[in-house]
Amino acid sequence: MDPEAADAVRAEIEERGLGVVGWYHSHPFFSPDPSNIDLVNQNNYQRLTRDDLGFAPFVGAIVSKLPE
Repeated sequence: MDPEAADAVRAEIEERGLGVVGWYHSHPFFSPDPSNIDLVNQNNYQRLTRDDLGFAPFVGAIVSKLPE
């Protein structure tokens, strides 16, 4: 998603009083184990969604048609 589209989606979510609780993507040609990039992204999402107590669950899911 390009930055302008991402900003538009964030604005729409906020206008509707909703919140993002996670993210997902696929690994269609290899196992659903998280890559280093996946781990960095998840960590960034966790930091961006912290509440006043310093913790907010943020779900990350990877789907794959291949077994582990």
